Amino acid sequence: MARIIPLFFLAVALTGACDSSHKAPPPSREPPVVSIAQPLRIDYQPHADFTGRLAAVEEVEVRPRVGGFLEKINFQAGSDVGAGDVLFEIDARPFQAEVDRATADVARADSAHKQSEIEYKRVEDLFQKESATQIEFDRQMAARDMAKAELAAANAALARAQLDLEWTKVTAPISGRVSRNFVDAGNLVQGGVGIGTLLTRIVTMDPIYVYLDVDEQTILNCQRRIREGRMEAYREDIVPIALELANEEGYPHRGGVDFVDNRIDADTGTLRIRGRFDNPDRILGPGLFARVRLFIGDRQKSLSVSERAIGFDQGQRFLLVVNAKNEVEYRRIKIGGIEKDLRVIEEGVGPDDWVIVNGLQRVRPGVKVTPQRVNMQTFAPVENQSASGSAKAASSEAASQPASNIN
Repeated sequence: MARIIPLFFLAVALTGACDSSHKAPPPSREPPVVSIAQPLRIDYQPHADFTGRLAAVEEVEVRPRVGGFLEKINFQAGSDVGAGDVLFEIDARPFQAEVDRATADVARADSAHKQSEIEYKRVEDLFQKESATQIEFDRQMAARDMAKAELAAANAALARAQLDLEWTKVTAPISGRVSRNFVDAGNLVQGGVGIGTLLTRIVTMDPIYVYLDVDEQTILNCQRRIREGRMEAYREDIVPIALELANEEGYPHRGGVDFVDNRIDADTGTLRIRGRFDNPDRILGPGLFARVRLFIGDRQKSLSVSERAIGFDQGQRFLLVVNAKNEVEYRRIKIGGIEKDLRVIEEGVGPDDWVIVNGLQRVRPGVKVTPQRVNMQTFAPVENQSASGSAKAASSEAASQPASNIN
């Protein structure tokens, strides 16, 4: 019995070994299929995008300098007015009466002054002939000087009365677009500095400002580019800037930066910048929201890829590239701005590399893949072309379209 049990286990072991030796090997997995494309070479100018608000170059609140009843309104709400145009008229009759009274005071003071001059001449002659005393001569000279001063005061009062009469016609201090009238005709308005009734507002439309806050990183990037000589335009005091409104694309409005604040806001870490734009068609208006593009470098040839090809791993952006052996390689990249829905790549890939644009989730660095070549912009297959031919086709297609919207 002792011999039977070991022989039994030996037979079972040999049978299992024979069965395992005849098992079929596991089927081999096919390499995953991915779409690959070569980066497109585009004409690109480095930039940073921000949001901003448009503001008038000049904005004036129109207030009366004298008070009275408002008689006339001489403009249409929302129309363009010129400097000096009469916008409002205040009842001028009380002011005209004051001018007439001041005119009469001037005539009376002038007559008294002439009479005092005559008396002074007469007493002066008598004093020289020793027929008048010193006291009489001094008294007459003082009377003459007083009459002269009263004439000057009367002339000043007349000038002020005439000025008040002139101010009954409220004129536009600047040329621009006027708002509505905030007070209707027939109402009593108050005049004076700081207490005048607000009648309307005028803003200039051409040119126009845009204000934006630039982050600290962009500022440091600009300083580095200037030191490296990659911002020649800035050295010529030509700082290009562009904007588009909420319903526009392509940043069609071009201008330049004309003001940079002298300090960074410690609370927000931003620097206030102002751009100036010509606005002959009055398309841009104060208060409108705008997307603003600040150019921070000279125009250059750059490589770009689709956003869908870029991966993100622990704070680093990367691309997966297929080499000549159809193996996946990991490339850490440095990205730039966006141009025509393509992301500019500053470092990490070359123009002849084949970048995976579809199927990133199915592969990892080092594995073999089955690549299918497509165009970087259209993702249309280019399987019948060689690598060099595909690159030329992609480049020619990019060249046939305006790769950059910067003229």
